[in-house]
Amino acid sequence: MKKIIPIAEALRARVIIRNGALLAFVIYASESLGLPEGLYMALAMLTVMELNLGGGILAGRERLVGTILGLLAVVIGAGALSEAPAPLRVGISLILVRIFCFYFGLNSGYIVGGHVVSGSILNHNSDWWFYASWRTVMTLAGVVLGIWCSTQIYSQLATTEWEQKARIWIGDIASCLSKLNNSKGSIELFISLRNRRNLLQQEIPKLVCEQSVLDQDFNNLFWAQNCLRCGSTVISCCRDLSPLFGEHLQKPLSLELPIDNLIFWGSAKLKVLSKSVESNDDEIDLISRELSLIRADLMRISQCYFDVVEISANSALVLEQDPNLNLLVLSRLLLLVDSLIEISPLI
Repeated sequence: MKKIIPIAEALRARVIIRNGALLAFVIYASESLGLPEGLYMALAMLTVMELNLGGGILAGRERLVGTILGLLAVVIGAGALSEAPAPLRVGISLILVRIFCFYFGLNSGYIVGGHVVSGSILNHNSDWWFYASWRTVMTLAGVVLGIWCSTQIYSQLATTEWEQKARIWIGDIASCLSKLNNSKGSIELFISLRNRRNLLQQEIPKLVCEQSVLDQDFNNLFWAQNCLRCGSTVISCCRDLSPLFGEHLQKPLSLELPIDNLIFWGSAKLKVLSKSVESNDDEIDLISRELSLIRADLMRISQCYFDVVEISANSALVLEQDPNLNLLVLSRLLLLVDSLIEISPLI
């Protein structure tokens, strides 16, 4: 019986083979040419190529800037403090690396900078400039080569991975919306959707770097921002409305609202957007027209209810229900339908 290898594992195997072959070639070439500190070129390439293109660019930036800041700290520690004991020079240089990396907003670059400091002062005290400067040059070459290889040889795009995660997230939001009338309003569900939104949002810088290197327009980035903003609004509206609908409602709403139609067409649009196949423009247009009609209906109901509330405030008329509840429901429904209309198809 043949073992079926998951697609993700097969893709990962290709990346491992690509990286291994390229690194072996680079190390062989650097040894043959006698390049000083050529190992750090291979390490920089590996840092970039192990991740998708966007993530690799960010990781390469961390490594390169951290190396440069480490070189700067070595110049200060080993040059200006050449008469000080080695432990003191190392300590001051490491402190400088941490300060520099904090100033430039690096998350992990200080680790590489610390390696430059310790390697220069402790292991290459007599020729620290030769070691540190060539290590910086080789790191720069490795980052550039890594980015080039990632774009030309079996490229892994951060946009593709982000789109897959976003489709699953949108599909789960559609499921949450479809159960709005009879859900238990579990706060854990909304927290989970929010946390996944935050994870998607943290990957936006990868998309920016990737689009910049590929010299493409930023349509994918605009779509990603639209997806996160509208999806977050739908989650918030469902969270606020779920305790007010279904079996959790303490007393019936005094308004006749197109809630069922909104839930049906809204969840239908989100389900279409969550599909991995190309969206059907005609289907999207039909759903958007229905949502626009629902929005117009909600606007008419809102205007009529505002008139009633204003009349009751200026007379002795007492409303059967607290107007704040109906105003809350109307505002959330309008916000919900606006987000469902505005959310764009996944490119």
